[in-house]
Amino acid sequence: MEFGVLVQVVTLSMALSSRISAMQEETIKAQDKTVMHMSRYQGLYEKSLDGIFEADQEGNVLHSNPAFSKITGYQLDSPMIDPSNGASNVSFEQTSIFHLFLNTEELQGISNKLQAQKAIQVKECEIRRFDGELRWVSISLRYSYTNGMKVYEGNIRDISEYKEKEKAQLAQKNAEAATTAKSAFLANMSHEIRTPLTAIIGFAEDARDEKMSEAELKESVDIIVRSGHHLLDVINEILDISKIEAGKLELEILNVDLFSLMADVQSVFEQRIQAKGLTFTLDYHFPLPGHANIDPTRVKQVILNLLGNALKFTDEGSVRLEIDYNRDKRQFEFVVVDTGVGMTSSQQEKIFDAFTQADVSTTRSYGGTGLGLNIVKQLLQLMGGEVTVSSEVDSGSTFKACIPASYKDTKDFIDSYDQIKVENVKTKNSAIKPLKGKILYAEDNPVNQQLVKNLVKRAGADIDVVNNGVEAILYFLENKPDLILMDIQMPIIGGVTVTKLLRAYGYSVPVIACTANVMANEKEAYLKIGFNDCVEKPINRPHFYEVLSRYQLPGESVKFEGKILVAEDNEVNQVIIKRYLNKLGAVVSLVGDGESAYEQASNESFDLIFMDLQMPKLNGLEAGKKLMSSGCETPIYALTADPDKQTQHECEGAGFYGVLLKPIDKVAIKNTLTDHLRAI
Repeated sequence: MEFGVLVQVVTLSMALSSRISAMQEETIKAQDKTVMHMSRYQGLYEKSLDGIFEADQEGNVLHSNPAFSKITGYQLDSPMIDPSNGASNVSFEQTSIFHLFLNTEELQGISNKLQAQKAIQVKECEIRRFDGELRWVSISLRYSYTNGMKVYEGNIRDISEYKEKEKAQLAQKNAEAATTAKSAFLANMSHEIRTPLTAIIGFAEDARDEKMSEAELKESVDIIVRSGHHLLDVINEILDISKIEAGKLELEILNVDLFSLMADVQSVFEQRIQAKGLTFTLDYHFPLPGHANIDPTRVKQVILNLLGNALKFTDEGSVRLEIDYNRDKRQFEFVVVDTGVGMTSSQQEKIFDAFTQADVSTTRSYGGTGLGLNIVKQLLQLMGGEVTVSSEVDSGSTFKACIPASYKDTKDFIDSYDQIKVENVKTKNSAIKPLKGKILYAEDNPVNQQLVKNLVKRAGADIDVVNNGVEAILYFLENKPDLILMDIQMPIIGGVTVTKLLRAYGYSVPVIACTANVMANEKEAYLKIGFNDCVEKPINRPHFYEVLSRYQLPGESVKFEGKILVAEDNEVNQVIIKRYLNKLGAVVSLVGDGESAYEQASNESFDLIFMDLQMPKLNGLEAGKKLMSSGCETPIYALTADPDKQTQHECEGAGFYGVLLKPIDKVAIKNTLTDHLRAI
């Protein structure tokens, strides 16, 4: 019995031993396999091109592979860059992975996404390596737990090379698009310039034919004039874009009669729209300010560009201009509505871009430079406004231009058509005002010489021409002309130098700049140098005659009837201005301070007030404001020695009619009297 038990025990022991041996062998094999897998994993971990890391909640790296160090510049035992050098604006330790992110906003965005989603699959961003170098990477992050501790796990890949290629491809694409746009623009511009030139040259050559009838000759001349104006419009658009992009276009804010300005717009546009057989409607949405502080030239340009665009794309139906004033926003809203071809939404997206039109067929069918609407957009941005468009194909388009504009007084608002008072708009065929006296024209271009000689002689004055600045000085010293028309750019000595010399030696002869350089800052510079006025090239005949007529030449004895209040504290200036005004026939009352000016103008009727800005008791600006607020409607002009444009804007914004600079310009005084007093 005991033997049997012993045999069973021995047999069981042997079986167990065999089983243990087998299990040990399996365990060893499993361990070897695990070690092999661990070795492979470690190899992949060490050799991976992606950076792999684990970090605690503060961003301190717990584990990382070599690629992480290579990509991020992270070295646990090496000194980090000094944050005072501007390497990072993130307030974390320099050993924290959070140091990699360039700004707190980006880091906060990543943190918020992790909180919401527990993981970020792939995020492309630019990082600052621990050594300060900037690199583009894609990064993945997730939350995990190790031994009960919350950690960040992630991987990071360097994509800087890919980004550089992407950037280069985008730059190439943009360059190709710009080149294509430029080529299309130049081709179109060549067409727009050559078309009117073809007409000008062709019909000018025809005009040489002595066999042409008077009617044919008149038709040829009319076509030449129209083509010349079209060519000038094209050139002006190109110059405007150049000025805007160079930041050289300046606004001239004036207190403008809205309805006179719109009458001028209507007069210009109706001639064009009637020729096409369409109807034009001008709708005022009352109440509207009678006067507002705007740049009349640029506002008119914006409206005419929008109207011209509507006319171009409308073959039948009408064009309507609506005018409203938003008191809350203090801005005009000019809305142009047409019944033309309309546009798709994609065409509307690019309609305001420079050098582009809706599509290539637009250029072929309708012509144009593609600059008009871009000029509108940029002018409005310069004025603090904006332009929007809504359109449907075959249903017409609506353009809305919003232009900020302040006004002096709500009493000036117009509530109905019956209250509108508009002066007669001057047309291009206005009568030539007769001139007398002797005029000197300094100009080196023979064609311009002949043109101006004809214009002056037709008005009745005598004119002599010289070719440069030296001849102009010699002629003036010997002949003492009554007025000088001065080209700016001439050989030997230019017009600016000649005028400076004349003024330096005390000569007060009126000098008018005759030039193609007529930007606002250039005109202002001419006046500061000593020019009295400016006419631009090409010559605009009505404006040319109007400017010359401001400067009364010998033989014209002009007197004015009226009563003028002069507020001036300087006794010498009082004597000078009173003597001159009396010579012109006006009755003058003098006061020496702002309070006296206010009292006298409140108790006595005057036709005109000249108000010095720097006076005791009450300065001229405050005295003028006080008078206007009390209901005084007498035109008030500021007298000042300060030529700063800001002073002029401040006075005109307060309601002054204008600013006259000291020393007193007699021509400017006479022009002011011409505008407000009756000539006798």
